[in-house]
Amino acid sequence: MGANIGTCITALLAGLKATRDAKRVAIGHVLFNVIGVLVFCFWIPTFADLVAQTTDNVPRQIANAHTIFNIVSTMLFIPFAPFISRTIIRYFPDKEKLRNIEKPAILNLDEKVLSYPTAAINNAQAEISGVVGLTERVVGSLVPPFITDKDQSDVENPELNLITGLHQRLEKIKYLNENISNYLIKISQQDLTSHQSREVFALVSATNYLNSINDTVKVKFENLIGKKESLDEGFSDAGQEEILVYHAKLLKQIKRLNKYFAKYDRAKATKIMKKGKKYKDLEEKYRLEHFKRVSGNVSVSVATHQLHVELMDMLKQINTFIELIASTLLVIEEA
Repeated sequence: MGANIGTCITALLAGLKATRDAKRVAIGHVLFNVIGVLVFCFWIPTFADLVAQTTDNVPRQIANAHTIFNIVSTMLFIPFAPFISRTIIRYFPDKEKLRNIEKPAILNLDEKVLSYPTAAINNAQAEISGVVGLTERVVGSLVPPFITDKDQSDVENPELNLITGLHQRLEKIKYLNENISNYLIKISQQDLTSHQSREVFALVSATNYLNSINDTVKVKFENLIGKKESLDEGFSDAGQEEILVYHAKLLKQIKRLNKYFAKYDRAKATKIMKKGKKYKDLEEKYRLEHFKRVSGNVSVSVATHQLHVELMDMLKQINTFIELIASTLLVIEEA
């Protein structure tokens, strides 16, 4: 009993200056051993008699006592594991990590754990999750400037206008993606299992697709803004409604991607793939409706034709990249 409690001191000392997760593990270790010892204290004589019957060799009796203690304690704790986990997290919650859109900051890529591939891969996934969150805000800012001429504030920082905030996020995403890619390359140089190798490859692909979304917006957005400013009128009511509806569908897709990384929920990636086909059909339907208006010589549709088509093309491309990310993530799950 003393030995089991004694090992707790080592765990506590090791967790003092460690990460929040390591502190939780240390607390869990202490609770497991201390509560286990308290439970066994009430029947030490019976326990001692039981152990004595296993062998006449005293060192072997000590070993058997440790084995029985840990097996019985584990069986007792298993039903309460979710409750214990929630309790520990409640008193040792994650520290909120705030991303400043004006200044790139890497929050999770700890090179000290590269020799522990599982931890390093989790770090990379956490950083990619942050990039997905930034990308969601970028995508959310793409359509409003084409719908109204009013100045709009950034979604997070009211002191910035919408377009300035978007550009800052684009630069930050580029910076983070470069660092994530370098980190994943370093992980790939470690001694990995075949499953870990597939995970790293899939995360590299996901990062590349996120970078492609970023590049697509960078290349096309400014050009589209220039075209919009050269026009004297906006979209037709029907055309504007189509763009807003398709944009809302696209936002749902990237929110699903964000939720996948939050809980590694395979169902979200599967739903992205399922909805992707539906949204492709919707885009084709809207494209046909737009051409009908142009063919019918609806003046505003003719005037905004180029802008309408190119804006929808940009949104369609982003949706395709989100699908590619989802299909890549499903490969990890299947592996």
